Amino acid sequence: MHRILGRIIPVLSVTLRFLWRTTVLIVRTIGISLVSFIHGVPQTTARMAAEWESMLILEYRLPSIYAQTYFRSARILAVVIVVIGWIFFSFTTVFLVMWLVR
Repeated sequence: MHRILGRIIPVLSVTLRFLWRTTVLIVRTIGISLVSFIHGVPQTTARMAAEWESMLILEYRLPSIYAQTYFRSARILAVVIVVIGWIFFSFTTVFLVMWLVR
């Protein structure tokens, strides 16, 4: 019995940690998509891209000559994140409505 618990507890711990991080990531992505509803997609993605661009140049010391490329790449990634957030939000909304109607 002790051997079984000794094997199950570490696996359960890693699994719960992974599920918690995934849940937090999904909630953050939904939050970003909700902010884009309020402020608009172009403004939200431009702000996210500008923050990521400055982080790349200042913290990671990448050459600033490619700043425009960093900004465009980050903006594309930000749009993808907003769309994924909308998808998560729509699935969550449908799930909650179906759960409440039942």
